[in-house]
Amino acid sequence: MRHKWWIGILALLLALVLVVTFLASRSMAKLDARIQEVFDGPKWSIPARVYARPLELYEGLVVDQTAVTDELKSLGYKVAAGAQTKPGQFIERGAALSLHTRGFKFADGFEASKPLSIRFQNNRIVSLSDGGGNSIAITRIGTTDNWQNLTGADRRSPADQTGATTGRAH
Repeated sequence: MRHKWWIGILALLLALVLVVTFLASRSMAKLDARIQEVFDGPKWSIPARVYARPLELYEGLVVDQTAVTDELKSLGYKVAAGAQTKPGQFIERGAALSLHTRGFKFADGFEASKPLSIRFQNNRIVSLSDGGGNSIAITRIGTTDNWQNLTGADRRSPADQTGATTGRAH
């Protein structure tokens, strides 16, 4: 008779362990589904935004004129339609480039929009001057993100503009 009592307790403990194991595995499955939902949601499907370094130009820089114009285009600059440039535009004139920078803000301060003239010779910048013809030692050309953060203007193409993200840092 003694053995039946222990068998009953063992059976009860076994049943309790099975119920607890079942409930725990069910809870873990729900937790896993929740984690999957959070990490697979729209927050993780948004492509990473790369905050590029500014384009720095100075006299003596070894760079091809085509590389500078390609970089300007990648920064959102457009070829000006007329003889004058507006902020965010440039014109190529032989071995010279005229552009009008956008105002932008860096960690070390604000740089206002300004016209620039760049002359190239033998894949090198030989002259860098402002709109008044004054020589400039170095200039930085901000990224489209810097322009957007400063002005609040959305400079992305309409295809890139979604309600979910604006790319703006506030």
